[in-house]
Amino acid sequence: MASVSVKRKSTAVDQTAAQATDDEPNKSIKLENLENEKDRLFYEKAQRLMLTDLQLHLNNFPRSSDQDEFCKLRGQSHQINNKSSKTCYRCKRNFVMTNGQFERLNDCCPNAGRNSNAGKNHVHRDNFADCSGYIRLTEKNDSSPGVYAVDCEMGYTVNGLELTRVSVVDRDCSLIYDSFVQPYGRFVDYNTKWSGIGEWHLRGVATTLKDVQAEFKKRFSSKTIFLGHSLDSDFKALRIIHDNVIDTSVLYPHRRGPPYKRALRNLASDHLGIVIQDGGARGHDSHEDASACVKLLKWKLNMK
Repeated sequence: MASVSVKRKSTAVDQTAAQATDDEPNKSIKLENLENEKDRLFYEKAQRLMLTDLQLHLNNFPRSSDQDEFCKLRGQSHQINNKSSKTCYRCKRNFVMTNGQFERLNDCCPNAGRNSNAGKNHVHRDNFADCSGYIRLTEKNDSSPGVYAVDCEMGYTVNGLELTRVSVVDRDCSLIYDSFVQPYGRFVDYNTKWSGIGEWHLRGVATTLKDVQAEFKKRFSSKTIFLGHSLDSDFKALRIIHDNVIDTSVLYPHRRGPPYKRALRNLASDHLGIVIQDGGARGHDSHEDASACVKLLKWKLNMK
């Protein structure tokens, strides 16, 4: 009986294989299974390069707090006091805000006209020290949680440095989520030289940070591996706490060690032989930067 059973099973498999040559749905199923297997293998290889808990802490990633919607940051474990006196992130000079408005919109630096890194106005990043409003992704019954590269663009508002665009790509560098985001605060500097975002990009945009967080909860899980360059900043802009992280700034360390980090542009040039962030006044492109991170991960895994 056993031999007959095996024979019949074999025949059924042969018939299915024969039908698959002419049956397009069967072909699709085979290709889908093949892609799932590639996703699984890529995930398993990428797991070896995830940051440890200590590395997450030392690289200033938001970590879990005992309170819901709050995180712990290195050296900061409470909600920031929204004081009116600020220190400019660019020129390090003090300036004053009253009722969420700048006392005066003056040049950031005396030589702002000659300094390409200086914007017109003083800016701050105090909101990056605010530990409130964070989310965690939930665990899902997903056989392929995936490896995705994330890159965010940000602009300066009266609240600090806020999210203006987020792009997510898969292992093939295909864009799976891309959205402009309307900040909560009034803009002080669009940061176009670095973000690539101008006032015209955000006209009519209604998507907020809360909407982006909801999309991340829907699309990804706690087991998803997120990849990026200096990804701690992206997570602070997204207000997300996540454990499975690969950071190319850690994967390819600076020869002088922390806190120095190599620029993504230089890593792409040295290891991949490609030029990125060459937009000049148009700034960076989050899709391009996220794709470069995927390629750098594959280069490290010898999957060029």
